Amino acid sequence: MTSVKPSDRTASLVFKLFLYGALTVACMYLIYRLSAQSGTESSALSTKVAKVLAGILYVGFDSFGEADKLEILRNISLPVRKAAHMTEYAVLGGLASATMWQLVQLVSKDRASVSFSSIAGFVIAAGYACTDELHQVGVAGRAGEFTDVLIDSCGAFIGIVIVACVLYLGAMGWRRANKQH
Repeated sequence: MTSVKPSDRTASLVFKLFLYGALTVACMYLIYRLSAQSGTESSALSTKVAKVLAGILYVGFDSFGEADKLEILRNISLPVRKAAHMTEYAVLGGLASATMWQLVQLVSKDRASVSFSSIAGFVIAAGYACTDELHQVGVAGRAGEFTDVLIDSCGAFIGIVIVACVLYLGAMGWRRANKQH
C-alpha cells in the first residue's frame, strides 16, 4: 500500500470541501428559484409532472374523459408536490452533511464524526427549510407552511441517513484495508 503525503490529503480534502460546498449552495439556489415561482407557475410545473406520472401510472390516461383526467390530476398533484419537497431537501441534506464531513476531516486532527456531520447537515437543511417557507410568504399565490418545513426536514433526514450510511461503510472498508497492511 502506498502512503498518501499529508499535503496530497489536504489538497484532496480542500477540493472535496469546495466541490460539496458548491453543490450545496447550488442546491439551495435551485430551491430558492423554485420557491420564487408564483403560485400559478408552481402549480403549472406540478401539473406537468403530474400529467407525466399519470401517463405512467394509468394505462390509456390520454384516452380518459376530461373529468376523469382532472380528478386523477387533482388526486396526485399534492403527493407530487410533497414528494418534490422531500426530494430536493434529501439532496440538500445529503450534500450539507457531506460538506460538513469534509470540513471536519480538514480542520480536525481527530477522526471525523459521522454523527457530527449528520447533525450539522440536518441543522443546515432544516434551517434552510424554515427560511424557504418565510421566503414564500412574500411570493404571489404562495404561503409559508409549517407542514412543509416538517416535510422538507424529513426529506433532509432521509438524505442524511443515506450519506451517513455511505460514510460509515466507507470508513469500515478503509479501516479493514489499513488493518491488513
